[in-house]
Amino acid sequence: MQKASIVMRGITLTALLLTSGFLFSCEEKKAEQPAPAPVAQAVPAPAPAPAADTLPPQQATQVPAGQVPAAGTTVASTATQAVPAEELIPEGDPTPPQPLPEREPELVVVPSGDAQVYMAPHRVGVYFYGGHWYRHHHGVWFSAANYWDPWVFVQPTYVPRFVVDIPPYYAYGLPVGYYRIGWNDFHSHWRTWDRDRYWHRQPWYQHERRADIRRDRFRQANTRYRQERVTRENRIRSTRSAQTTKGLSQAQTKAGQTKGLTRAAQNKQMQQQKRQQQMQKKQQLNQTQQQKRQQQMQKKQQLNQTQQQKRQQQMQKKQQLNQTQQNKRQQVQKQQQQKRQQVQKQQQRPQQRQQQRQQQRPQQQRQQQKDKH
Repeated sequence: MQKASIVMRGITLTALLLTSGFLFSCEEKKAEQPAPAPVAQAVPAPAPAPAADTLPPQQATQVPAGQVPAAGTTVASTATQAVPAEELIPEGDPTPPQPLPEREPELVVVPSGDAQVYMAPHRVGVYFYGGHWYRHHHGVWFSAANYWDPWVFVQPTYVPRFVVDIPPYYAYGLPVGYYRIGWNDFHSHWRTWDRDRYWHRQPWYQHERRADIRRDRFRQANTRYRQERVTRENRIRSTRSAQTTKGLSQAQTKAGQTKGLTRAAQNKQMQQQKRQQQMQKKQQLNQTQQQKRQQQMQKKQQLNQTQQQKRQQQMQKKQQLNQTQQNKRQQVQKQQQQKRQQVQKQQQRPQQRQQQRQQQRPQQQRQQQKDKH
């Protein structure tokens, strides 16, 4: 009877363990399911720009004169789509935006005081002035050497005044028939245009310089900028709140899971932690061994360099010794030649004297004969 009771207790315990494991796996699956995205309320038109700071060229060209184009009527359409990382950057953050993907975009020329500034009509706050590109992104200024180069943070004091005076959304309020400049023409002629003040002679540019038109353009661009800033701040708040709610839900689920874990699961976690610690120790040992190997390699290289330097010095010394020996040999040879020449001269002197005497004798005889006669 006792054996039968023990067997029954074992069967009941195994059944309880199986049921608890099944329930725990069901809870994990429920926790892994994503929560539904919150639906935002509709915003009345005119609405600000879309999630990114770009608009397709057709949409930018079809904006009627004197109106701010509406990008959409609801915020719920953008909440369902993946928001770019640039749009989640808060106002005043100096994080640079991504480089522009276009290679040869169209441009428009815009008056700014007595100067002219070029802008990209399908981009927000992209300027060209004096050979440099500037960009106003979320209240911060950036600069680049080329249109497609990475943007670098710049203090507002280093941005030209003619660029700062133009709002970022100024090009979005231009009419449909506003003159567009091709990239090749702009790249090859912008210096002569600026030097000769070419655009100041064009009638449409003179019309754009009128005070009332510029006042309307500035009003539209500023309202568009304010609307876009408010929507971006709301978007950042909503994403942050969603992230916090997700974090809280995950923390709660984890707390429930940790409470419902059995000793076996805890032992598994401990074993995993031990394995991770062992792996970390192995990685640290590998790193230390690699560092030692690198140090040994550096020492060997230094020794090789010193040995090479010593060999070079020895070779130089040998060359110097050889040169000195050669110089000494040459000097000895010169001295020997000089001595030989001197000996030869001394040997030749009595012969020369005899020759001179022999040459003088017939002359003396002749003179004696003459004296006799």
